[in-house]
Amino acid sequence: MRISEKRVRNWLQVIAALAVPVVIAIGTWRFTAQQSEASAQVAQDQQQETALQMYLDRMSNLLLNNKLRESQPEDEVRNVARARTVTVLPQLNAGRKGELVRFLRQAGLINRENVIIALGGTYLGYADLEYTKLADTSLAGTSLTSANLTGADLRHADLTHTDLEGANLTGADLTGADLTGASLSKGCKELKGAKSLQGAIMPDCSEHPPRTPQSRERRAPKGGDSA
Repeated sequence: MRISEKRVRNWLQVIAALAVPVVIAIGTWRFTAQQSEASAQVAQDQQQETALQMYLDRMSNLLLNNKLRESQPEDEVRNVARARTVTVLPQLNAGRKGELVRFLRQAGLINRENVIIALGGTYLGYADLEYTKLADTSLAGTSLTSANLTGADLRHADLTHTDLEGANLTGADLTGADLTGASLSKGCKELKGAKSLQGAIMPDCSEHPPRTPQSRERRAPKGGDSA
């Protein structure tokens, strides 16, 4: 028994001696992997920031030197501005997509009554637009799937044929917004948390809230001849 016990102790010592470098190697590998991942994330973030800054600089140049805001629909400067916008959007994360949209709005380039850069067909999915002022803007034909529009001011915004599936519209003001043809999940659950839908045009072209026969009768002009 003593010989067997001695052998067991010897084996345990050997295993322990071998385990130490293995544990160290695993720890080193994990640390290196984490460092590599962190470095990659930092590099990606820097690339996105550079891309956004270059876009803003170039757009500012078009506004100041090429009179983008005063341009006509057929002017080449508008095509250049849209091309740059469409090109940079896929490179940006949620927060920077939100920054880009806010820039366009503040620069007066996506006003509903005078759309200079049409965003139709662009992907704004997951964009962080929380509490963003987007009243009277045109986001028609864009994809805002899973976008964060919590508390956003979307009064009288053009949201026709916009994909809003999964978007967070909690507390959003959609008073008078045009949602004709917009894509929403079954039951339009995205709209249930909205602050207001008063006067909004719903995806089926009906006005919100639906008019009852009584309300239609009250709003109908009075007929009859005057005495």
